[in-house]
Amino acid sequence: MVAREYISYYEQEEGREEILLNFAKLSFNFCQLHYIQELKALTKWYNDLGLASKLPYIRDRIVECHFGSLGPYFEPHYSLGRLVVAKFIMLVVAVDDTYDAHATIPEVRALTECVQRWNIGANDKLSDYLRIVLESLFEAVGEIEREMRPKGRCYGVKQAVEKLKVLVKSYEDITKWARTGHVSTFDEYMKVGFKSGAMSDFTTYCFIGMEDINEKETFEWLNSNPLIIRALSFMSRLVNDVGTYETEISRGEVANGLNCYMKQHGVTKEEASIELRKMYRGNYKVLMEEFLNSNGHVQRQLLVRCLNIARLVDVYYTEGDGFTDPKGKTEHFMTSLYLHPIPLS
Repeated sequence: MVAREYISYYEQEEGREEILLNFAKLSFNFCQLHYIQELKALTKWYNDLGLASKLPYIRDRIVECHFGSLGPYFEPHYSLGRLVVAKFIMLVVAVDDTYDAHATIPEVRALTECVQRWNIGANDKLSDYLRIVLESLFEAVGEIEREMRPKGRCYGVKQAVEKLKVLVKSYEDITKWARTGHVSTFDEYMKVGFKSGAMSDFTTYCFIGMEDINEKETFEWLNSNPLIIRALSFMSRLVNDVGTYETEISRGEVANGLNCYMKQHGVTKEEASIELRKMYRGNYKVLMEEFLNSNGHVQRQLLVRCLNIARLVDVYYTEGDGFTDPKGKTEHFMTSLYLHPIPLS
């Protein structure tokens, strides 16, 4: 996105190098064609899985999921990584929407139990649509694992499954609060919200398809809960809750960080929003400090993914919820990346 914008600026400079400019345009257009091919493959996978037709209540956002996978890495050689990330994002969206907007508390408990066991037992009394959610999840993750097996990289998929188990437990806690109208303190909410922000999950998905890193060392580092991941998790949760506040409150979802802060501190929505954005900026500084001061203890390409995910969070949530409601800014970004090549001189 920044490259495309800068190309248009550079094109206006009097001292520009025409050869450099044309190579930049060709490079962008090549990447665009590459992304379109990925999107075709991803759309076929999504249509074959049939999530949108089987679960009409979920957000149908497969293009936005691929757009999200471009956040961590745009480079052509990370094509497999982007497909893995986009698939996991769409699966998590389906699970998230089931907890948030559809399932009853007994259904939520049953769903969580099945994910913890990572199977559907013969005695599980599940609604038909919950079986679709679980079977789709298990089938898709199994497919990703089979794809990674010949590459000797199944460990990351297993790590993703363990992260999903933690994530759905946090979804269950928040859903129970929402269904019962319980507004916790902000501090209590953030203990759960830190996990439901899913940034540890997102980074796990990103690392699965990176064939230039050591799997075991990477996930040992990630599972040590490093400060850069904690900062990223808080950032994601805070800005998401500010951006999605109106939508969540309108459907009775009171378990929102902004709402919890208002109750705990007795302040207005505007005042709470200012404070949460201050916390967001504070965590952004922590993330940048960790990125700049790593001193080679962590592979740089891992830290770059964390920084890039923070940039993606900025794109989606600093002006509302650009993932759930892509009309406007997100749609403009996607059309510029997928539909409109840069004209050559």
